[in-house]
Amino acid sequence: MNRSETFRRIQNNPSSLSKQSIQSLTMKIDPFIKIDPKVEEILLKIADEFILNVTNSSCELAKHRGSDTLEVKDINLHLEQDCGMKIPGFESTTKELLKQPSSVHQEKINQVDRTKYETFQKQNQK
Repeated sequence: MNRSETFRRIQNNPSSLSKQSIQSLTMKIDPFIKIDPKVEEILLKIADEFILNVTNSSCELAKHRGSDTLEVKDINLHLEQDCGMKIPGFESTTKELLKQPSSVHQEKINQVDRTKYETFQKQNQK
């Protein structure tokens, strides 16, 4: 799914969660707790804003890496770097990025190495 489709789908969906899912979650935490309807509305708004923020920022990361497809690594990177959240079951995206230079960066490194080598050869021929 590309960025614009994802953004449109989230904007057209009035709520990513439902009051029922909030109640179900609270029942798992404490079966005797009751939530005020206003609190439910606030929690739903916070969840929707969070999802919209994560999606928007993750789409920007996908765009930055030159893709029109939002991938898990984009979401994971945003959550790690901007929200300080590590999602269990997913490897750290930051480590992956640090280990593997981009092809453009690698080409620049190779070009610098060739230039150093050529300069070294010229100096030794004198």
